[in-house]
Amino acid sequence: MESTTIPQQHTEQKPTNAGSFSDLLRKVQHPTNEEPQAPYHWTLDEKVQLYRLAAQGKTRKEIAGVLGRSTDSVYSMASKLGVVSLKGMPQSEVDYVLNYYPLFGEKALAEKLRRPRKKIKYIAQSNDVKYKSMDKYNPPIPRGLTCYDMVKRVSFLDRESPVSQDLVEDCVAVFYNKTGPSAPLIAMHVDELVTALANHFSCDPQALTLTLLSGDKHSLNRRITA
Repeated sequence: MESTTIPQQHTEQKPTNAGSFSDLLRKVQHPTNEEPQAPYHWTLDEKVQLYRLAAQGKTRKEIAGVLGRSTDSVYSMASKLGVVSLKGMPQSEVDYVLNYYPLFGEKALAEKLRRPRKKIKYIAQSNDVKYKSMDKYNPPIPRGLTCYDMVKRVSFLDRESPVSQDLVEDCVAVFYNKTGPSAPLIAMHVDELVTALANHFSCDPQALTLTLLSGDKHSLNRRITA
């Protein structure tokens, strides 16, 4: 009796990349062209660098490139720190703020320079310049423009001196600290006042004198006699 052998059916095994169960729990790393993101936490050095770059007038995009962070991250941290970009603000205005902020504060300087108050305040804070009220100084500084009593009225006296060369040299200015009748506060020769004004405004004293005398009906260089 002939025996027949039934051929066994072979099933083809398909390759699998499943691996072990622990491999399935691992996160598969896919290749990407994106730059690695910077850590969420901002270091103190990064914050200081953000301040400095903004003070140099760098844009948000430029700062993000230097720090290796996104523009949204830079904007968020700048808002938290109160960082303001100084782009478009000349160095002369920055120096002006640093010189006068301690005495006048942000409001007065913002109105003077026509700049936002937060920008004026930022310049002062980033340079450790603090406002000090006039009453806090020792001695206190008056709230007027100067620490002197301001003149309220001035009158001019022609001396008719025989040695005067012209009306300017002959004239004396008398200053009063009240608008109404009052005792004179101080007097000054007008020619000396003209010289001081010419020196302050860098002009020729003689030219300024001739300008004052241009309305004189008589000779500019006439000698006044008693």
